[in-house]
Amino acid sequence: IDVPVSEPVSSFDVQVVRDLEQKPIPPFSEIEYWWVTTVDLEGSVRNIETEHFKLEYLDNRFDWQSAQRGAITLYWYEGDLTFGHMAADVASRSLNEISIDLAVDPPDRTHIYVYSTGDHLRSGIQMDGREWVGGHAHPDLGVALVVISPGGSASLDMRRKIPHELTHVI
Repeated sequence: IDVPVSEPVSSFDVQVVRDLEQKPIPPFSEIEYWWVTTVDLEGSVRNIETEHFKLEYLDNRFDWQSAQRGAITLYWYEGDLTFGHMAADVASRSLNEISIDLAVDPPDRTHIYVYSTGDHLRSGIQMDGREWVGGHAHPDLGVALVVISPGGSASLDMRRKIPHELTHVI
């Protein structure tokens, strides 16, 4: 964005607006940004680049809890610590088993987000109308999303859904 300034100023505000419907950003992306300012100092034009900043584009509608197992960081918002730790354990074992089975090195880091309902997941990744979606993976981001509700079938769902999405990540 070019912002012409006719007189010297000591500070200014700049805002960038991005239409996420036209140019979406995948949820759970890491966004890196910086500014480059062109200044004319008495006929000498210079580009000044700020330091680079990073932010995570997260689904902040929920109070996420987390558990880490090696390269896996698992996030969940519904269920107790036992639920989250069990899912993280399943994810860690699954990542190792899949890597061995496929004879590939596991990713350095993988983030898994456990949604409690399909509606929450679909609205978070803007996939309304696809009722069959029970998970989603972004291999380039090292992110997997799964739907697992705490309760009776949670353990079975973890052992089925988490390895499935991790396979897509790998």
